[in-house]
Amino acid sequence: MTECNDWLLSMCKAVSEGQKVPPSSISTLPCCVAVTQSKVLLCHEDLQANFFRTLGSATITDVTGVTIDPGTDTYCILEFESSDEHVSSNQWVLYFYSALEREKFLNPLAELWCQKFQIPVPINLIDNVPLQKKCRTMAASIK
Repeated sequence: MTECNDWLLSMCKAVSEGQKVPPSSISTLPCCVAVTQSKVLLCHEDLQANFFRTLGSATITDVTGVTIDPGTDTYCILEFESSDEHVSSNQWVLYFYSALEREKFLNPLAELWCQKFQIPVPINLIDNVPLQKKCRTMAASIK
């Protein structure tokens, strides 16, 4: 039970840190991402209902790669290919407060992906300039 409590406390802390970000002209939603043995979960704390709402989920095997920007280390793009109707999009752009936070997400994801497929998760450099510009603007506004 302690592990469950620690996990829930970590999620609460991650979401509360997101609540400290001042509003900007760009729409964001503070949330946390959790990696389990089989899934990636994107969650948001619903303050009115006082519980965590799952915004999206995907199995580790739905992940086809991660796109990073060599110019900044506070975001990444998680790429999917899935026939599951619950996978909300073919990409999730995830923003982090620091490079360390991004690595704390990417390392377990890469380890699990490698266990499933026996090869490293593909890491791609962003090549979509309009998307890169939007992501950099958002990453700068979060800092």
